[in-house]
This record gives sequence, structure tokens and C-alpha cells, in this order.
Amino acid sequence: MTNPFTIQPLKKDNLFQKLLKTKSPNNALIELNNLLASKPISAISIGDINRIESEYSLSLSRNYKKELIGIYNTNLLKFYLNDSILSDQEKGDLRSIKTLFNLIETDVKDVHLELTADIYRIKLETVLKEDNLTDSKASFLDSIIKNLELPEEISLKITEEIKTKNLTDK
Repeated sequence: MTNPFTIQPLKKDNLFQKLLKTKSPNNALIELNNLLASKPISAISIGDINRIESEYSLSLSRNYKKELIGIYNTNLLKFYLNDSILSDQEKGDLRSIKTLFNLIETDVKDVHLELTADIYRIKLETVLKEDNLTDSKASFLDSIIKNLELPEEISLKITEEIKTKNLTDK
């Protein structure tokens, strides 16, 4: 599996930081990125995160919560959904990142629902362009719903929207 992260150089400390012998706190995020680029997510531990926090004297989850949510949503979730499938390993990686970053479900739920709903909508529209919905097509759509962990009420709502749209377009 390819990795959505690439190693980035650290920013140079400014004169003030050099005089006080402190490190640029923005480099903590770069170090986190480099950790994600250099190791499989399953091999990253809380200790790795604690090392970065200790080195920069900060809490990533408090100081950079918005950025951590962005890493989860933009870097990982979108990357993993690029093929419209979430493998068991990808689901495990997402759970691990939530734990490592101290994220709660409400931090990532809306984006997850939005992205997976869009994928389901596209697949459903493609399937329904043909006039007949066979058992195999219905099974295919069910597997997408299950794989993407799309709540039933969302998938039903999208299905009704698409069916209504198709009826009014005819």
C-alpha cells in the first residue's frame, strides 16, 4: 500500500528560538508527518507521539487538534477512499490514528459521512442509469454500504433522492 505522507524538511529555528534554545513548535507537526511517512501506522505507538510532544514541550491533541483532524480527514480518509473501498487494514489504520491523535468520533464523523455518502451516490447513479436493478447490482450496492460503514438511514435517504430525481428526469 502506498503512503499518503512524504518526508518533509524541518523549518529552521529563528534567531529568538536559537537564543532561548527552544524549538519551533510548528516542527512538531512536521515531525509527526515524517513519522507517518516513515512507519506503517500499525507500528506507531503512543510512545512515538509522546516523544514528539516531549521534544517540543506541547500536547499535539490540545495545540494542534484542528491540524490532526485535517491529517485524519484529508491525508488518510480521502486517500483511503480514493478507490471507493475501505479495506480492513485501512479501517484499522483510521481507528489507530483516532487513538494516537486522541480524536473522538464527533471530530471525524461528519467528513466520513460526507465522503462515503458521495461515493455511494456516484455508485448508485451509475447502477441506476441502466433500467433494471438486478439482484447482483443490489448486492453490489449493499456491499458498498457495508464496506464504507455508511449508516442505513443515510443510504436510504440517498437512494430515495436518486430514485425521485430519476423519475422526474424521465
